[in-house]
Amino acid sequence: MIVDKDKTKEFEIDEAVSLLNMAIHRAEVKTPRFEDIGLIVGVLCMNDEVEVIVKFHNELRQFTRSELGLNYVEERIPE
Repeated sequence: MIVDKDKTKEFEIDEAVSLLNMAIHRAEVKTPRFEDIGLIVGVLCMNDEVEVIVKFHNELRQFTRSELGLNYVEERIPE
């Protein structure tokens, strides 16, 4: 799990920055394809809310802590 599923909490800036370069995919996808995997590439601080920016192969998306924690998991890269 990337972050706990506590909907009442928001990202702290240090927590969001620690997620940079993490590969993620939707939790319900058991065998993710390339199109399903996103990379956390940035942090956005606006209106007292911290969000992470995720780059998928065809789009950029922003996620709050609860959106990320409820819907996405870390992509494990095989060694």
